[in-house]
Amino acid sequence: MPNFSFLKTSIIYKYIFSYVFVLIIPVVAFTMFTHIRLVDAAKEESIRNNTNMLYIVMHTADTVAANMDNLQLQFFFSHTRPFALAENAPAAMDIIQLLRVIVSSNELVFDAAVHFVGDDFIYTSAGSFTTQSFFEHRYNFSLWNEEQFIHDISSLNRPLVRASEEVSLYGGTSTNLVSFIFPLRMMRTNAVDTVLIFMVDERFLLPQPMDDQPTAIFILNAQGDVIVSNMEASYVQSMLGDDFLTATIVSSNTGWEYVALSPQRNLIALTNIIRNDMLIVLLVIMSVASVVIFISIRSNFSPFAKLRDYAADFHFPTEGINEIDAVRETIQYLSRKNTDLINFTYTVSEEYVLRRLLYESTYYSKPEVERFMAEFDITFAYSSFAVIHLSPAKGSNMHLFAQSVKSLLPFSGYLIEGQPVDTLFVILNFDSNMAADFAEQIHRLHVELHEQTGSPLLIGVGNIYSSITDISKSCTEACFASYYRFIMGDNRVIFADEVVVRGGGVYPQLFSNLEKLRLLVHRGDAEGAKRILTAFLDSIKSSNISVLEARRLCNDMLNVFVKTAISLKIDDKIDKSAIMSAVGLIEHSTVDELIAEACNICYNICELVKYEELGKTSQIDNIKAYIQANYTDVNYSVQALADALDLSVPNISQYFKKKTSQTLMEYVTQLRMEDAKILLAKQKYKLEDIAGMVGYMNVSSFIRRFKQYYGTTPGQYAKDNISE
Repeated sequence: MPNFSFLKTSIIYKYIFSYVFVLIIPVVAFTMFTHIRLVDAAKEESIRNNTNMLYIVMHTADTVAANMDNLQLQFFFSHTRPFALAENAPAAMDIIQLLRVIVSSNELVFDAAVHFVGDDFIYTSAGSFTTQSFFEHRYNFSLWNEEQFIHDISSLNRPLVRASEEVSLYGGTSTNLVSFIFPLRMMRTNAVDTVLIFMVDERFLLPQPMDDQPTAIFILNAQGDVIVSNMEASYVQSMLGDDFLTATIVSSNTGWEYVALSPQRNLIALTNIIRNDMLIVLLVIMSVASVVIFISIRSNFSPFAKLRDYAADFHFPTEGINEIDAVRETIQYLSRKNTDLINFTYTVSEEYVLRRLLYESTYYSKPEVERFMAEFDITFAYSSFAVIHLSPAKGSNMHLFAQSVKSLLPFSGYLIEGQPVDTLFVILNFDSNMAADFAEQIHRLHVELHEQTGSPLLIGVGNIYSSITDISKSCTEACFASYYRFIMGDNRVIFADEVVVRGGGVYPQLFSNLEKLRLLVHRGDAEGAKRILTAFLDSIKSSNISVLEARRLCNDMLNVFVKTAISLKIDDKIDKSAIMSAVGLIEHSTVDELIAEACNICYNICELVKYEELGKTSQIDNIKAYIQANYTDVNYSVQALADALDLSVPNISQYFKKKTSQTLMEYVTQLRMEDAKILLAKQKYKLEDIAGMVGYMNVSSFIRRFKQYYGTTPGQYAKDNISE
């Protein structure tokens, strides 16, 4: 029998050579193609991730800016008589205490400062400083000094945000701060008379880099100046020669531009590593496979004997097809899996699209919204839309809560985790015929969720709209409705149309209650103060009052406790943690819980007053205290004084005359005239402004009374007594 072993060996080597030649070239080509696709996908994903990150940064920065704006409004409505603080220590202390409350009640504010135009001092939560001392010792700004500050406020006519800069603090430490500067205008002259400064740690505006080669993020104001950056200038300079992947968005609330720059060199280096690793792995696999195939062929000369079995074990049955077809089908299966992996990227980005619907849909046309929804396979089947905002109890498992909401929804919709993360948005979509029982369905959802979770639950509900571009409007209304939990309470459904009519002026009796509360606490009358607090709560809940006004009144209520403790010199004995706890309730809870906490604080202060025997002030002291707090109000009256002290007008008039040898009106006139002399000597204000400042409705009444009191006109007095 002829020996064909040489033929077998020749065929084996030829087959191995063909195997290596035929597969290496496609593997290299596949690796390069995969590398290109990987780079493109990585670029898209990087830009998408940077954009998502910018939206989160924008929301955080807008929240900080909105908080600063709200705080300057709170300051504007909370202080009076912004003048002559150098000669009026109690007024200066009031300003300082107000700043302390603002700083202690808002974690965003590093410190707050006030400067009154024409005054030589800057007032902060830590006390008052001369302008020179403030900039050289208290806060040593790296790019801001006393001369520049004076120049800035001389031309300040709109809010200004100073870029982040390093600030050396008293005591040797330093930090980076962003300064929000607000000009406050006089009611009559519309001239800037007060400058309010909030200093915010730059970390509240922008997160710090999390890895060795981070993305550079910048926040620019409307003029293109950098407000804050998460990178040192040296790092940005080192990247100037590179190509960047750039993502940019602009806030509609502040006009600020948010920019993220990622150097492509990092991305290319990463994909090169992946490509090289892939090529090495494939070559190793091919080498091992070649050795195995070589041994197998040497043993039985069957190059494809096991391929069918391998394909069957890996993917699917291969009966009825040959080995080559089985391998081809397996490769096609892997290709489809690769396509599914790419599609997964779009699925992950669904949340990004839904957030755009929630926050930005009103800025686009309907075709534009439908186009970017179609890119990610997001569709709505019906023509009516509404957004609800769900706030479960603190500490709830949001994943389980979202599953419960999804299973109980009476309509189709999409769930999006809110900011902060312990809330949930739901975009509801339903037929217009179902709108009639929409409210009933939402109430039923609330009951079922409450029964299932066993915890309090608040649902804010936006109005129903027929256009997809109005989803963001409904979202805003839902958040606004949730905001009213402070007045309307927890564990309920609040519809936007329930609160849209709120926001009328603050009722006078609320301020009257605060004044009565001050007098009762000053006397140590805990039971009387508790009755006033209960009436205060009932008035807030029954009045047509906005949340902002309610929070402001609650702040005033807490200020009553603090100021009383300071005036009676027992502030070092009160539980300051209880005050801070009450301040926290103003931001995060309901007015019922706040009043309950306030009752405890009030009781403790009243007990201290009695213990220290400081609550035994005479009735004449109470009368003078009320007059001194209200005599500059043009609406001041003896009747209001009598109502505040629960006395009749004749009795209080006779009592005051007997104790002081003055009538009530004479005492009020004395206080007003003394203030008028100080203001006239400064020669900074018009007569009509001074008249209003000291409590007169018109300038003629003021001039007549001044001449009767001093025997000369206000104008002549000002000329004869020019203030130094």
